Amino acid sequence: MVWFSSWPWWRNLLNVTSFLSTSRCEGCPETRRRLVMSERNIELMRQMAEFETSHDRDRLFALYTDDVIFRDVALDVLATGKDEVRRLLDSVYAAMEGYSMTLTSAYADENGGGAEWIMTGKHTGDFMDFPATGVSWKLRAASIMRFSNGLVSHRSDYWSVTSFTKQVGLA
Repeated sequence: MVWFSSWPWWRNLLNVTSFLSTSRCEGCPETRRRLVMSERNIELMRQMAEFETSHDRDRLFALYTDDVIFRDVALDVLATGKDEVRRLLDSVYAAMEGYSMTLTSAYADENGGGAEWIMTGKHTGDFMDFPATGVSWKLRAASIMRFSNGLVSHRSDYWSVTSFTKQVGLA
């Protein structure tokens, strides 16, 4: 497992628990493979933030499996497959001028990982049940992901609707 940024104590405890439950052998091929996959998956999350911020859909969707499952827990939205996820993301880009994501921390092993983000934008268009306000916002968010063959196969995003609606003047 690989991580970056400063982690609260409970995350370090999870890392120690995971380390103790996994056989480790310096120089063993399996250990090297896991470390390489962990580093690749962290890089995949960095690229995800970069491509979402630049709105580079083609490069972003190259990071997902064709049958990716994307869940926005805050909005209770489930999108299955690249086409549905693309439609969801297009609606975000259309309603949130200057939408960006900054990766602040990430953890990954060969099977899955988690990331913390800062999302920003300006609410210039109607989005779901939120009428446009023209107000800028900034939110903390987190994602839990599963990986398959070096690509994201499942992603669940968590963020605060309450914080968003307060910031844009809808609450």
